Amino acid sequence: MTPPPTLSRRSFGRLAAGFTAATALPWKGLEALPAAGPRPIRLSANENPFGPAPAALDAIRVAFADAGRYPDETADELLALVARMHGVRPEQVLLGAGSGEILKWAAATFAGPGKML
Repeated sequence: MTPPPTLSRRSFGRLAAGFTAATALPWKGLEALPAAGPRPIRLSANENPFGPAPAALDAIRVAFADAGRYPDETADELLALVARMHGVRPEQVLLGAGSGEILKWAAATFAGPGKML
């Protein structure tokens, strides 16, 4: 039985330098890699190395039928459904294009000069 490898400061430094160099590569440089074989996974981008689930791809295909319409047409129905699920009034539900948009609204509403959290 071989003993486990030891990690010295020097070997850790080489490891860290290699990791730093690999993560510092611009994304455009990675696009030049051949399509065959495994593609790099950008952990900082929270990528899924397996791609979208088949059910997600099916849902996208179905949604393409309404791609030319504004999403507001079903917003009232969605608001009512979410409100009912959580036992609140529809006026207490806020829909946004992802969590980033809602977090920006919350920050603009509750933070800033003269406002206290």
